[in-house]
Amino acid sequence: MFPTCRENFSAGRLIELILAPGCLLLGVLLGAGCASATAPAEKPAPARLIVHNLTDYAWRLVLTERTSGAELAVAVAQRAERPIELAGGDYGIAQSIVTAESPGGLARKLTCRLENGQTYHWRLATLLSEKPPP
Repeated sequence: MFPTCRENFSAGRLIELILAPGCLLLGVLLGAGCASATAPAEKPAPARLIVHNLTDYAWRLVLTERTSGAELAVAVAQRAERPIELAGGDYGIAQSIVTAESPGGLARKLTCRLENGQTYHWRLATLLSEKPPP
């Protein structure tokens, strides 16, 4: 009246019963791994320094990163604007007017801290920077 165990379990059915839970577990683990993937970290935006030369002279800036000592020399033409992108950090800045008579004239050194993602405006000016009225 009731089938015996041997009649119910064929070799194929036995393999099916053994592999089914393993396949289910593998599917759950793979699905969970995909769901928990994180996006790659974005590189922070650099600090942006915009130099505005308000004079009739060319200027030379030397920006020195304080921890590494890396230097960046930048020339800024007469009455020009020059954007510079830098990694955030502490900098030493040396600025000087470039003229034939005095290559290092009107020099000044200072320090500043630039933060990633921020924009800074640097105005180069002298007492006679403004253009005379026509």
